Amino acid sequence: MPEEFSLLISGKKKSVAGFFHFPANPELKKFFEKENIAYFDYGEISDENGHRPVLAAMSKIAGELAILEGSHYFRFPPGRGIMPSDARVTIVGAGAAGMAAAETALGLVVKNIIIFDSNINRFSISSRFKIKYALAENIIEVLPQTDLLIGAVAVKGGPAPKVFTKAMIRSMPKGSVFVDIAIDEGGCSETSQRPTTHKNPFFISEGVIHICITNLPGDVPKTASQVLSKALLPHLIKYKKLEIVPA
Repeated sequence: MPEEFSLLISGKKKSVAGFFHFPANPELKKFFEKENIAYFDYGEISDENGHRPVLAAMSKIAGELAILEGSHYFRFPPGRGIMPSDARVTIVGAGAAGMAAAETALGLVVKNIIIFDSNINRFSISSRFKIKYALAENIIEVLPQTDLLIGAVAVKGGPAPKVFTKAMIRSMPKGSVFVDIAIDEGGCSETSQRPTTHKNPFFISEGVIHICITNLPGDVPKTASQVLSKALLPHLIKYKKLEIVPA
């Protein structure tokens, strides 16, 4: 956080490791470069196939929690509803977060799940869900019947694209819920006005409850820490040549 930047300023060389989300946090990258601080960005770790396994591991947790968090605020006024099996869930983004959200919704016995993605290679990743092409007109068609919308889009090395306009969000039923998982990268909707927290998780825009929590996995710190460690350790050993000393 900006108020913590000064803690890294000293006469000694510093190295910092973590998820930095530079597209939505450019002032942090400028600070690192100005102060000559070395950084190791977990979100940019890639394997030989170009996949980002550490980010994917945390994204899966975020996708699961997006459905659970959204179900808490399912009907207006917030906090008074429980998501029924006939709820209509729309997920945009069939990556790790989006597919985890779909699996979680299915686990809650939700029957009406629609997933959109612009990568045709993802259309056959699961026979349990029908994935449609993410043309704006296709998404616009289903939003008026959507009770819970999950934004799980991402662009490697850049901010999240603004997939949803104010008019698109306004077309959703009043009291419906939108969870913007992409808020870490600036958000994927024109209505994602600001990040929210676990303590104050939502705001209302265009009649729709917006949940824009920047660190969804932080709600399950024990699980998230274990998953992060398992995904990260092989890459730390490989890139940093760490020596593992038995306890």
